[in-house]
Amino acid sequence: MAEKLMQHGWSILLYDGECRLCTGVVRFAARRCGHRLLAFSAMQSRAGQSALDRLCPKHRASDRVLVLDEHSVLEGSDAVLRLLDHMDGPWQQLAASLRRVPHGLRDSACNLIINNRYRLLPRRRHCMLVGPEKTRRYIV
Repeated sequence: MAEKLMQHGWSILLYDGECRLCTGVVRFAARRCGHRLLAFSAMQSRAGQSALDRLCPKHRASDRVLVLDEHSVLEGSDAVLRLLDHMDGPWQQLAASLRRVPHGLRDSACNLIINNRYRLLPRRRHCMLVGPEKTRRYIV
């Protein structure tokens, strides 16, 4: 499924479905990406595992947010910036501003958040479930 979407210009954001911070960011982004071609899949889902195995095997055990598109696999702050690019409103300007920050500093900040996300918010017992009204953007 992910490969077919990517062939049609979609980007796929793979996220930790057990992380409350990650699922909160995904919900926030899904409401703001308008007509942009962006879909979401939890890494723990069947589709997420398939995408990891087939499209980016070196990231199989990744706990990082990944954005896949037809030409690249982005992780860390680069994935976050691509997510912001897909969102409507001031988020694209924020992405442009953050691109001026040195890559190493951006990734260090991103890693600090990722490595402490379960201290910030406890782990979910189950992956976030998606209702039928949102299946256009979510791949399970």
